[in-house]
Amino acid sequence: MTTETQASKSVVNLNIEYTIVNNLLNTEVNYPLNFLSLEEVTQVQLLGSLIEILNKMEVPETSNITANTIQEAHDELVKEPILFPFGSVIKMDLTDMQNGIAVEFTHDSKIASLHPMHTIVLLDSIIKVLKAMAVMIVRKTEQAKQ
Repeated sequence: MTTETQASKSVVNLNIEYTIVNNLLNTEVNYPLNFLSLEEVTQVQLLGSLIEILNKMEVPETSNITANTIQEAHDELVKEPILFPFGSVIKMDLTDMQNGIAVEFTHDSKIASLHPMHTIVLLDSIIKVLKAMAVMIVRKTEQAKQ
């Protein structure tokens, strides 16, 4: 039998907040204590798995994506101040990590009708932030070994 405390430890909710700062999309991920209390190797593995999942997400009506089309969509998105701030949650269930991680990705309801290219901009932004966190963890671990 799994207690409520055990269940809450096995579910990690990464809360993401999007804002506009100087006409740029600013993405912040809040890492909960149950994520930060994991071993650094596990944190990096989870972030790597999550990045892979987000990279493979299919967004309808988004063929021929290039860096230029992402930049153009970004520039359009930040011109919509009524949308901001808003948030997303990435819920990861770590109950049975040997057989994979169940991931659920949800946005605030106020952005339910985002253009597909704007969704790509958000995914791109999240991936960059997650990669930066993984790199920071690796560097911190390497420095601690020295």
